[in-house]
Amino acid sequence: MLLVNQSPFFNGSTTRLVSARLQDNPTRLVVADGSSVPGGLPDLQPIVQFSIETRLSSATASELLPLLKANDALGLVNRIETLTEQGVIRP
Repeated sequence: MLLVNQSPFFNGSTTRLVSARLQDNPTRLVVADGSSVPGGLPDLQPIVQFSIETRLSSATASELLPLLKANDALGLVNRIETLTEQGVIRP
């Protein structure tokens, strides 16, 4: 949640936690055949299942382009640049 609030891609002031609950960890630990673990396999900590609600920021595609490039979202960057070149979106 804290990182979503700070993201330039979302409107942090509208981000809210809708629900959160602890649940058993679905990860299963497995050892190789014939192997043993002294003391047995450890119990895994529960995980938090959560749901958040937020809105996209009002920043333009060209404002977000450097951030998308920095995050290696190259496919999205290429599509935005192509749409800009074709005049579909304005810089």
